Order: sequence, then C-alpha cells, then structure tokens
Amino acid sequence: MPVCINSLAGVAWGGGGGNQLLVHLLKMEKKKRIVLCIIGVLFLTFPIWRQYIWWGYLSPSNDKLLVNITRKHYPLRHLQWSGIFPVYGGFIPDPHYSWSEVMLVPDSAARRLPSRQSQYQVVTVNKGFDDYSSEILLLISSGNYSFNFPLDFPKGRGISAIIAYPMAPRMRIFPYSGGLAFAANFFGPLKGIYTLSLPLKSGANLDFVSANNPKFEGIARELRNFSTDSTLKAQFCGTKEYTFITFYERYGGPCHEGNRRNVEGENRFNEIWLQDE
Repeated sequence: MPVCINSLAGVAWGGGGGNQLLVHLLKMEKKKRIVLCIIGVLFLTFPIWRQYIWWGYLSPSNDKLLVNITRKHYPLRHLQWSGIFPVYGGFIPDPHYSWSEVMLVPDSAARRLPSRQSQYQVVTVNKGFDDYSSEILLLISSGNYSFNFPLDFPKGRGISAIIAYPMAPRMRIFPYSGGLAFAANFFGPLKGIYTLSLPLKSGANLDFVSANNPKFEGIARELRNFSTDSTLKAQFCGTKEYTFITFYERYGGPCHEGNRRNVEGENRFNEIWLQDE
C-alpha cells in the first residue's frame, strides 16, 4: 500500500511535494489511505475502464420495431454533449437508436420468404457517435418469424441510414439469384446493393457491392425480370424523390407510361448513385 500511495503522490505532485504528501498520508488511518489509493487508481485508469463498465441494457422506446433490439448501456463511454453546453441539451445516451418506417416486402420477393405477409425496416444504433460503436441493422418480419441483420459500412465516414422520422428506409428490396437484393442509398458515401442468401438466418452477413463496382450492373439488371410485379414497381416509383425512381427506370423499366430513358435521366442516376456525397 505505501508503494501505491507513493506512486499516486509522485504522479500528482512529483519531487519534494510528493514526499511531503507521502509523509502526511502515512499519518492517516489505514482505511483512509486505502480509499485514497483506490480513488487515485480509478482516476488514472478512467480512460480504460469506462470502455468496459456498463450499467444494464437500453432498448428503443418504440413498439413499432419489427424485432426487439437491445444493447448494453455505457453511461461513461462517450460523454458527448448534444446542444450548447451547458445551456441546453444533454449527454447523448449510449446506446441511442433511430428507425425508419416499416415497408411491405413486394410480392415477388415475399414468395421467397416464410410468409407472403412480410415487412422490413432499418434501425441505427449510435449514429450520433459515428465510431466503432455505430451500427446499421436490417430487420425483416415474415409471418411468425423475425430476423435482424447487421450491415457492413465504413465507420467514421458520416454514413447515416436515417436522418429523421418518419421516413421510408433508404433501401429497396427485389429478388436476386435465388436470394434477395437491397438497393441502398444512404446519406454519405455509401451507395450500392446488399445481397442476402436464403433461407434467412438472423445475424447472417450481407455482401455489399458498391455502385462503382462492375458487379453492381449485373445484380441490378435482375430487377427487369420482375418488372410485372406492380408491388415491386410501387416500392421504387411511389416516392417523390428521385433516388429509387432513377434506379428503377434504369434497370426495371419506366415508372410512368411514356417515360423513356434519356440523357437527363442518365445524368441524374449518375449524380445520385455514382458520386459520393
């Protein structure tokens, strides 16, 4: 114990000041010296142990999630303030969640799932930290079965799958080569297609093909094989934004009768899908 006290004293004051403190501490009762030693060790090792000390679990306060999600609660891991410190705002919870609206799986894709009544949704974990703890999850509900899949994405690059609620997922599903494909256009430098093998199994990894990858075209062209599925078309075309309209019109067919592929449409697709934000 004297060694511990001497170390703490030397670190805090150094030199002669440390020796004076040591003499003073040695005169204290043994219990007080032990308490001070523990406090000092905890203080010096705070950057390390705060990464591992967790306090229970936190789940999204939302009953509309397709799958129950829960993560360990780390009250001291980030200590990041949201707002103007200390006027208003507060520390961002770790973990914190955001989620998209639920979307129906189109008929052509639902035929490959346990139930024709299938839905999917996107959930983010710790998107405000944009670090190793951040996650993007794809949730699928099919009949009495529920699945969740972690999506690979570059950390620390400002990737955001959701910026507000309510909003539709920044993904659209279509059948692909005996499995499923998800055209994804997230905020930040992530545009491409995730592919998912069947049968579904929670936790399975989805392969990601960037829109700039030559394989992207081959996967996307599968969409044309299901252009007669009106529910699939509505998923891409029933929106006011061009993100998925341009995708469908390039690979599936026109969203509206009389529409034709033209230079303007090609340029818009290139701007949305082939250029990083």
